Amino acid sequence: MNHGEYIKFDISQYRKRIISINGQIAKLKITKKNIERKLKEAEKRFGVS
Repeated sequence: MNHGEYIKFDISQYRKRIISINGQIAKLKITKKNIERKLKEAEKRFGVS
């Protein structure tokens, strides 16, 4: 494998890693929204403001 091929391989690995990280961030944002919604429901139920 020459230097150019190695760099291309490296870039593709980083792209895959970025895609997986973005996917994890999206899941975390959804989880955060769900937790915030449940927290608001709990606050209404127990009268905490």
